[in-house]
Amino acid sequence: MTTETEQRDELFERYSQRHLPLYLAGSSPPPDYPATAKEWATDRAVVVSELRRKWAAKLAQGWTPAELANGPSYGTEVHADGSPMRKMERELPAEVSREARRLLQAAADRSIRLDAVDEVKLERAAAGLGHAQSVEDTLQGVAAQIRTHDYKAQATKIESDSRPLVTFFCSFRGPRGSQFAPGTMQVDPELALELREWARKVEVQAAQGERGFAAIGYPQWPTFELETRPADQWQGA
Repeated sequence: MTTETEQRDELFERYSQRHLPLYLAGSSPPPDYPATAKEWATDRAVVVSELRRKWAAKLAQGWTPAELANGPSYGTEVHADGSPMRKMERELPAEVSREARRLLQAAADRSIRLDAVDEVKLERAAAGLGHAQSVEDTLQGVAAQIRTHDYKAQATKIESDSRPLVTFFCSFRGPRGSQFAPGTMQVDPELALELREWARKVEVQAAQGERGFAAIGYPQWPTFELETRPADQWQGA
């Protein structure tokens, strides 16, 4: 589960990228930087430290982390002292605030990058403030986004879980000259079929003239075991 500290660290990174000078915004100095890489890193650390101070000061004024990372929410004006003035916001019911907090946590746990405006609205709603209809629309939209994410993740898991499982007992050269090493892995159904057909051909070849598997290059047989899940449990060659 993503912690609140990790969420804030990610938002601060986005905030700093918005405010860092271009020559400090990357992960390394630009080619024309008139100093060493170590001096560039020192300069960058100084600027980031100052941004952290400003970040903390703005949070104390009432800005949310998402607003600092993405920009002020709709309808927010700024007082002369730099603090937010939210004319359109009203106190929201407790259940709406709980749902906003739940959705923020659910999105963070799934590493879903929310729309910047939606993220700010959810943060304000989690604090108990917002424009009721706008917040309700955002709650429904983000909930749908999370459901879609979960559906796709579940579909991917089901597809992965249904792939055949193969245990290779030794190193050998199989169909189309492919080399296999000892171990267990999931394979595509096409490869499972190729292995199955290949094993049958090898068995026919070994049976010809009663030469045996060793005589045709397979001192250990069977070389693998194939398990197709959840049905069609074929124990391979």
